[in-house]
Amino acid sequence: SPLNPPCASPLKKLDFPLHHFLNIALPLEREHTRGLQEFEFLASQIAVADGGNGGGLAPASEDEPLLRASCKPLYVVADNLRSAFNIGSIFRTAECLGARRLYLCGYTATPEDAQVQKTTMGAHEHVEWEWARTALEAVEQLRAQGISCVALETVKGAPMCWDYAFPSPCALVLGNERHGVGPDLLAACVATVQLPCVGVKNSMNVGVAFGMCAHEMLRQWAANERSAGALDALAPAAKQLQLTSDPEAGNRETGDREAGEALASGGAGARPLGGVCDGPGQGEEPRSRAELVIRAYTGGGE
Repeated sequence: SPLNPPCASPLKKLDFPLHHFLNIALPLEREHTRGLQEFEFLASQIAVADGGNGGGLAPASEDEPLLRASCKPLYVVADNLRSAFNIGSIFRTAECLGARRLYLCGYTATPEDAQVQKTTMGAHEHVEWEWARTALEAVEQLRAQGISCVALETVKGAPMCWDYAFPSPCALVLGNERHGVGPDLLAACVATVQLPCVGVKNSMNVGVAFGMCAHEMLRQWAANERSAGALDALAPAAKQLQLTSDPEAGNRETGDREAGEALASGGAGARPLGGVCDGPGQGEEPRSRAELVIRAYTGGGE
């Protein structure tokens, strides 16, 4: 036909597009890499040996207790998730984020399932998990341990995950792919957060949503740790500034401590405590620059 002139098959020519070659090579690549362990292909765990020629491969660390000690105060409650592949994805993400424990509730697939194991790529062996009859029982168990539970669900009026200050420790509650988190479970949680969905669909894959929200939780906790460390580093400088601005501050602090000990023991010479560290009275201004700095960094300043 003049509209369909004969042409050579792409497979019989050497100038076919790259995606045709990949279609041929993919089955071979899958067969060749089947059964490989992570340390055999992850660049971050390849030991450079023989002068940097890549002569040695080292397996991942076998010090499991040390790895578990670095876990984050993150817990996950999966309520009747119907897809074993979603659970496998959650396991793999949870292991990367250092989650403490997963609670698999109802008919949620467990790591005994072959599909879960296939998706986790072995991550399920490094994350603690347990099965619970209902998600409500798991939430009540966590609450009894002092762990706050926050639901991830599209609820009108719920804050975006980055607008909510996640407590630590915290358990993230994930609902069924079709029905979401039920009203009774939402009521048992201290809060509900959501992710923005501006498309036609008002929800996203539960495994993807978990990864996005969990990363935000860890980001917040890391920022809080950095802030606390900055305040601790500032304390000696603020103390030095206090002594520089008021040379008598050290003497008064020593006197206050001695007076406090005398007051506690009921001894003579006890007097009310007072000194440069006391906050100014109503309508008074700080007596030194050091006091102003200390108030500012401890929340006492404007």
